[in-house]
Amino acid sequence: MYERIMENDKTDSIIPRANIANYRLIAKPFEFWGPRTIPDTELILVHTGIFALELIGQTIQVEEGHLLVILPGERHCFRNLKESGIISCIHCDLPPKETLPRVHPVSDPEIAETFRRCAEAFLHPSLSRNELLHVILRELLIRLHPDGLAAFSPSVSERVAEMVCYIREHVNEPVTRSVLAKRFHISPQHINHLFKTELGTSPTALLHLERAKRAFLLIQNERRSVKEAAERTGFCDAYHLSKVFKKVYGFPPGRITRFFKPQ
Repeated sequence: MYERIMENDKTDSIIPRANIANYRLIAKPFEFWGPRTIPDTELILVHTGIFALELIGQTIQVEEGHLLVILPGERHCFRNLKESGIISCIHCDLPPKETLPRVHPVSDPEIAETFRRCAEAFLHPSLSRNELLHVILRELLIRLHPDGLAAFSPSVSERVAEMVCYIREHVNEPVTRSVLAKRFHISPQHINHLFKTELGTSPTALLHLERAKRAFLLIQNERRSVKEAAERTGFCDAYHLSKVFKKVYGFPPGRITRFFKPQ
């Protein structure tokens, strides 16, 4: 579902990018998510209720009318502290050096509207869905960030952007450094250097991340088995998917159906 990339502006289409978007989810009394680790940034808008983000040695309370930021790789638990609550969520990839306040008071009514539009674009397939998600998320970040548009200018070179697009478009195939080197006429060693410098990761890690994200959605939304998800996302077998998935998310894929509702 992330395959299509704008051909006229590949660098700009990489970041920011919305991976999952939900609008006005009803949280059951004292419902919780976790402990878990997510590979991207999650933005949570609290419409009603009181919630808490529990980190190692720290608990952050989030009330109605506030937006919470959960960082990638951060082991946490997110809880509903009351009998009722409504939230909206966006999982997204942000520029590597970009930061947002952990808890942000929302005074702009258009912020909630951008969550709604983002979820609507995410849940309704169209040829321009990726482009719409990118534009809507960009608008949301501009509204949240005091420095405005300039803070979200792409920090990835065109060459790396093209390689990232290639990986995403061939995520079910064995995309190795050698494959990228032949395709883009760059040595494997230099490819590793570019990815580490500009993205803070490696081509293999990015490929595994993209596969894990797609497997997550297949298991969550289509209730596919781990074996089926592995076959459809380019993993060797269910064991390989489970190993990579646990490294990315911090828990095995078998727990998805327990903690995440179909969207």
